[in-house]
Amino acid sequence: PGCTFATLIEAGLERGIFVTGDVSREDWRDHVLGKRRDGGHWEQVIAFADGRYAMHREIRDDEGGTIGICTDVTEMKLGEAALARAKTVSDDAYSDLVRTIDSMRMGVVLLDASMSAEIISRAFFDIWKLQPGQVAVGSHFRALMDVNRSNGIYDVPDDKWGGYVAAR
Repeated sequence: PGCTFATLIEAGLERGIFVTGDVSREDWRDHVLGKRRDGGHWEQVIAFADGRYAMHREIRDDEGGTIGICTDVTEMKLGEAALARAKTVSDDAYSDLVRTIDSMRMGVVLLDASMSAEIISRAFFDIWKLQPGQVAVGSHFRALMDVNRSNGIYDVPDDKWGGYVAAR
């Protein structure tokens, strides 16, 4: 014979099958049972103590029955975790790079492949007598040149300015 959904959830919690994270077992159980009691469609990712993950979905049919579908999403969740770790490493490396460049006394502008500024050092602003608001990270390199031109850095006639910039 079968058992109720509540009995199944309680048995899984007692045996340590489900991982409830920062939520108490009782709150996790009440949440899951509440979603089922409310009816309609619901879904939840369930973490298991053995490291697997399942997406549990429930749908009510027209006759009052419940259709439950579980899909193994372990690879997806492990991939998400690996991406989160890689992003943390990348963010830390980027922060270290910015701090290193800002500690240098030379003006440095790092550009991406589309010629937009990724990093502009504090020394760059000081050397070129600019304010950070005049040219921001994300600005195209042309904006840096245009601001410097208006400060008298480049002595290029207006009719030759476009070609001068393009050559850079």
